[in-house]
Amino acid sequence: KVVAVTLQTSEGDFFSQNSPWRQAPPYLALSGLVVTAPLQLYLLDTALTGSDVTYAVPVYQALLILLTTAFGGIFFDEFASMQPESFAIFCVGVGVATAGLTILSRQPQTPPPLLTSHSKGSHAIPEVPTSHR
Repeated sequence: KVVAVTLQTSEGDFFSQNSPWRQAPPYLALSGLVVTAPLQLYLLDTALTGSDVTYAVPVYQALLILLTTAFGGIFFDEFASMQPESFAIFCVGVGVATAGLTILSRQPQTPPPLLTSHSKGSHAIPEVPTSHR
């Protein structure tokens, strides 16, 4: 959001003395993006490797949305302009999302099947007969 706001306020002016690109926040935000994007991909890869896709992707997406919303509200001071009723409803929504993640995480997981020569499908690994060597 910092980069998007900077692009909007600069209106294509990157080099003048009053350009927002002459300040540190846009570059800090871009640096943060360069660091956190690979970490998010690593987290998603680790989650997909260790659990079912039907579990890992929804949990990853829910946490991404929840944390992005919370940190955006804190960092950009967006919660200050909310009415108390709106903030209470927001907190209820966060609670419902957290409860849903908790329920999902407590569901028993089935390990993915291992591929063998007896597996059906085109991705099975064939066994080499030992009598024809």
